[in-house]
Amino acid sequence: MVVLGLVGKFVGIEWAILLYAIDLVIIFLLGRIAFKSLPGEPAELIMEMHEYRIPHLRTVVNQTWFRLEEFIKIAFPLMILSSVIIKAIELFGLFDP
Repeated sequence: MVVLGLVGKFVGIEWAILLYAIDLVIIFLLGRIAFKSLPGEPAELIMEMHEYRIPHLRTVVNQTWFRLEEFIKIAFPLMILSSVIIKAIELFGLFDP
């Protein structure tokens, strides 16, 4: 898309549209060649999906806690400690040149 934008700006919109059309033709031709030359049945692109159900609130809370627990226990104390250290350095004037 960047190339098409540059072509449209510097060469002209007609050339950008022509380049886009040529790209579509090349994609179509390569798809036809691949379809004819590759053996076997084509793969299904649409998968069967199960019905969506609203999860229970307890399940959502448990999974959220499971993912946040390690962050809260490890990263949160480190962030607080580093904030205290940075504030102490700032108070002692070590950041000043």
